[in-house]
Amino acid sequence: MELKFIDDRGNDYPLFLYHSLTIDLSALSDKTGLFIDHDAVQAAFGSTEYDFALAHTILTVKADEAIRASESWLGAAVIELTDAAQLSSQGSMAFKNGLMKATECSGISLAAGASGLGDTGSYELKRSSLVMNSEGGIASIGNVTITGPVSQASSIYAEGDIGAIGSITLKQAALNISLVQGSLAGIASVTADDSEMSITAAGNVGSLGAVTLSAGADLSVTSAQGKIAGTDALTANGSSASFTAATAVTGFGDIDLTGSNLTVEASSGIGTIGKVNLAAGSQACFSVSAGALGSMGKVTADGSILTLSAKAGVTTLGAMSLKNGASADIQSSAGSIGALGAIDVQASSLTVAAAGSIGSVGAMTSNASDIAVTASGKIAQTGDISLSGGSLSLSGKQGIDAFGAVTLGSGATASFASSSGALGLIGAVQANGSTLTAQAAGRLEGVAGIDAHDSSVSLTGGGLINAIGDATLERSSFLAEGPGGINSIGIVTARENSDVQIASSSGALGSIQALRADASGISVYAWDGIAAIGEVRAKNGSDVSIASDLSLGTIEEMVVDSSRVRLSNAQQEIGRIKSLRLLKSSGQTPELILSNAFNTAWAQVKVDELKLESGTIRLSAQGTPGGLLRSASAASPLQYGSWLLVKKLSGTPNGTISALGNSVLSLGADPAMLTASRIVKAIGDAATYADGGSMRKATLITTPAGIGSTGGVTVTLGETAGSAGSVTLGRNARVIVDWTLQSALGQGEASDTVHALSEAEIILSGWDGSSQTLSWLQGEEGASVTIVNSNFYGTATLSALGLAIEAKSWSEVPGLHAKNALREVERRTIAASTDPGWSFIADAIDSGDHVGIKALANVIDSAVFLTAAGGVTAALDRALRESERSVLLRRHTVPEGEKHWYAAAWTSQGKAPKVFDGGSGRGGAKIEASGVSLGADVSINSDWSASLAVSGATTDTKTTGAVPRIKGSSTSAAVTLMASRSFEHSELTFALGAAQSQLEAKQTANKHILRTEPEVQSSSATVLWQGGYSVAGLHVEPYAMLSAHTAKLKKGEISDNRVDTGVSGTGFVNTAAKRVWGEAEAGAGVSAQFSLMGVDIIPRALLGVRGAAGDRAWKVRGCLQSGSACDSASFTSVSAFSARGALGLRLGKRDRVPVMTGGFLGFGAKPDGDKTEPRAWMLDLELTYERGSEKETAKGMSIVYRQTF
Repeated sequence: MELKFIDDRGNDYPLFLYHSLTIDLSALSDKTGLFIDHDAVQAAFGSTEYDFALAHTILTVKADEAIRASESWLGAAVIELTDAAQLSSQGSMAFKNGLMKATECSGISLAAGASGLGDTGSYELKRSSLVMNSEGGIASIGNVTITGPVSQASSIYAEGDIGAIGSITLKQAALNISLVQGSLAGIASVTADDSEMSITAAGNVGSLGAVTLSAGADLSVTSAQGKIAGTDALTANGSSASFTAATAVTGFGDIDLTGSNLTVEASSGIGTIGKVNLAAGSQACFSVSAGALGSMGKVTADGSILTLSAKAGVTTLGAMSLKNGASADIQSSAGSIGALGAIDVQASSLTVAAAGSIGSVGAMTSNASDIAVTASGKIAQTGDISLSGGSLSLSGKQGIDAFGAVTLGSGATASFASSSGALGLIGAVQANGSTLTAQAAGRLEGVAGIDAHDSSVSLTGGGLINAIGDATLERSSFLAEGPGGINSIGIVTARENSDVQIASSSGALGSIQALRADASGISVYAWDGIAAIGEVRAKNGSDVSIASDLSLGTIEEMVVDSSRVRLSNAQQEIGRIKSLRLLKSSGQTPELILSNAFNTAWAQVKVDELKLESGTIRLSAQGTPGGLLRSASAASPLQYGSWLLVKKLSGTPNGTISALGNSVLSLGADPAMLTASRIVKAIGDAATYADGGSMRKATLITTPAGIGSTGGVTVTLGETAGSAGSVTLGRNARVIVDWTLQSALGQGEASDTVHALSEAEIILSGWDGSSQTLSWLQGEEGASVTIVNSNFYGTATLSALGLAIEAKSWSEVPGLHAKNALREVERRTIAASTDPGWSFIADAIDSGDHVGIKALANVIDSAVFLTAAGGVTAALDRALRESERSVLLRRHTVPEGEKHWYAAAWTSQGKAPKVFDGGSGRGGAKIEASGVSLGADVSINSDWSASLAVSGATTDTKTTGAVPRIKGSSTSAAVTLMASRSFEHSELTFALGAAQSQLEAKQTANKHILRTEPEVQSSSATVLWQGGYSVAGLHVEPYAMLSAHTAKLKKGEISDNRVDTGVSGTGFVNTAAKRVWGEAEAGAGVSAQFSLMGVDIIPRALLGVRGAAGDRAWKVRGCLQSGSACDSASFTSVSAFSARGALGLRLGKRDRVPVMTGGFLGFGAKPDGDKTEPRAWMLDLELTYERGSEKETAKGMSIVYRQTF
């Protein structure tokens, strides 16, 4: 059909033709319901604003193709609805270039079936609404402009895809676009003013083009299953926008928000974002739950908030400018963040955090703001950093590669950290009223330089700090801690109460250019040593401490001006100071203290030139046990005190040097020759060989030329009441004059005096054997003088005129017994004495073996008389006597007709402290002995019995006292015959005994092993009376014994094997006169008896005394191997008097049993009538203790079993 419309131009009321009109062609296929032919309209009516208009009319069109507009070259078809007109269509459209206008509460409703709505054209609505509903898709939509206010929201609904949409402009309107199953190709642009617009798509959403939101507009874009292309530019003023994609958001152009909110959420990623400008309290939030965010351009936030969270990371971030309370939070929970541009934060906050790494960070400028950049991986590097107030935290768990220059203003705090990695080089640091902390678990590359005022700077590495440039501090603190060491340090200057601490707890410090303290404190510590320090300068009451557990290295120059400096280092590691000067230019007296503040570590230093114009140098040591040196590997190693080894000293009377404890001061000797091992050995020799030698004494080391000039400086060692000369030695002080050291004195230079008080000690080491007087060494009577490490022997006398040394022969050594042997070696000369025995004596006195004159006598005597010196002969006499007692001190008579056998065993431990008394003191032995005996007693008649016993005994000995260690042993066998006469209350025993013994003694000393295996033949004759009386229910058993003994030494050769040369042979020969001596012993035992189950139980106690006379000692003659140069010495073997006590328990039983006959080996035997025979047994247990007149002691135990047979 053809519908002709009335031309209303001539009508007064051009409202409508019909109020309601329906065109329904739905029953016909391929028909068009409403066809607009724009060219025909134009031809018929001329130029008009519309081709088809509705007013106050409802038009419904139903057809396969509901609306079509002809393709026109004159312009687009226009449909205009006014005055609440309603256009409703059902079917597809071919209205691509058409335009529908609706005003005054009109409405457009377009619907289509599964075939889709087609091309719908453009729309301009004023206070009107648009509804599109397609069960299929929508091919395209032109521009959409909706101007309100509108009571009903417009909507576009499609179950399929929607093609491209032109520009959408909303003002006081609402538009909802919904795609149930499809995607939206895109929108040319979106402009919303006080409007709401939502896009909800199951699939993808194309680009929205340029988006402009204002006056409270709200834009919501959602892709339930796909991605969102984003926008070109996004501008919002007082509005909000949100983009939510199931997968990704492709990206955005520039974003400009003023008082607006933006939320972008995606799962797999957000693409590139242009510049972001946030102002007037805007908030922008970008969130990627599983993927990454691409690059973001420059961010500017003024009083606004930016939140960016991308799990898989952020490619790059442009520059950031935050101000006026703005905040930015950028996070990646599982990825990395690429490079960050320059950062400018003013009264705002910025947080950047990545589970992975962060690329380079541009320059950072901050004012009263907080910045935190954290990466679980690495941070590549940062540009220059400038903070004024506020805080900055840079944390890269795996490290931060490098930093630019750092400038911190008042109140600023900066923290650089790596919990598992390293920190790169920090550029030059300028800090004013601020704090900088850099802490790394690994290497810290260091800092280019530091200029700090009223600030705190801390550099802490878990490993090595590579380099610290020049550091200048005023009223500031600086800490540098590198456990693995610090390679190099520049000039460190601390002024006005600054505090500097430089330390390495397990590494070393490399070279330090200079340490300068002005009214400040500097502390330097290195566990593994300090390579070198160019300059140390302390003034105006400064406190400087330099410590190391190894060496202090070399210090080129040290000046202590009205300040205090402490030095300490490891044992036996000697540092060096080339130039040292102490002076006073302000109030405090300067001090150089060679120990730490706790007096638990001390310094050992050599000083080439010391200028002591004022102040004190203190050498000290912790109190250490006296006596000999202990091994450094012992559980409690010896602690040495301070060592100050001065080559050249000058100064004034205002300067003092004080040495206490076991400290060491060297004056006048070339320090280059004073190695640590040499000093330790010198102290050890002095402690070992001097009278009252001790490690507690302060020691002065010098040469025979003296100490040189002290320049008026007062030097005291030990405990003194005052100064008695240039150098004063008090109690617990010594001087070691060493002839083997090179003197540091110039040609013809005189020496100031050293005054030794009466309790001081003088050690002459390596004396050249010439008689001379050391006029510079003066002192008081009572000071001891000892010569050690010399091939010569002499005596020295100290007086106010000096120390006079007189050469003497070695044979005049006090207490020496082997004088002739020593004279023979001295006559032949030490160098020529190479034969066994001869070479031992030569090595003993040779300075290379460092025996010491005081110890020389016992060292030589113990070798020359080795057969007896080790106490093995004294131990043998004790063992033989104990064996005799085990045999004799019991009842020997048996009833007539009886025979008894017995077995005994005993053991004993004790000491014989005075076997030998020599020049170095007494020598004795520790003795262990044991023995067994087997014997029989046979009745001869009613009065007499005969006995026979065989015995064996062994001993082991170790020397004690002031003799070299000698180990000895002996084995002996003895036989004893006895006849005993019984009386009513007593018995008398006569005994004869003989013994053969084999002895061995071994000594190791001075690279020699000496060994001897002599034999001893012994005999004895004894008369013993033993009584037995009952007194008040007790049994008293007195006894008295007289005995005579002989002993003969045989085979007394002593072999000498020098270990290093292999030369061996007989070195000495020992002989001894036959010994004859007698002993008398008396005592008594008390016992009680009771029975238990037929067994007699007898507890008993015994007390006895013994005296000896005659040859109680071995008189041994010792000769060199040739039989020449013989000497004699005595070695005590039997004490003059001793007392013995014993406690014992005896168990026994006596009865009669039938006499058995017949049988075989006891089996089948039968009693022989009424005949009986006696049966008896006895078990005797005893504990003993004996003490002799020479302080000998012995404690032992024995067991004896006896029975009839």
